[in-house]
Amino acid sequence: MQREAEGFGNFTDITGPNSYTFYGLGPNLVYTFKVVAINAAGYRESNPSPGVLTRPAPPTTPEIISVSSRTVGIRWERWYGKNPVRDHVVQAR
Repeated sequence: MQREAEGFGNFTDITGPNSYTFYGLGPNLVYTFKVVAINAAGYRESNPSPGVLTRPAPPTTPEIISVSSRTVGIRWERWYGKNPVRDHVVQAR
């Protein structure tokens, strides 16, 4: 099984099941996967999977920047990685 972030490279050898879960991937990055089958006669590679974008990292904990009798102002750090977050939803309770 191989994954592509900057190019394919051997990631892990699988001798049993025909599925695998990747852990430790980066947030907000596109990954493409392929499988290489190996036997005594040689090897064959699958076509690459479609690219999949991992979920973005969570924003930082909101910081309270102002408080009045009817308003509260907050701010947080934006993600400016390879695939910047375009929107945020702010919630209150």
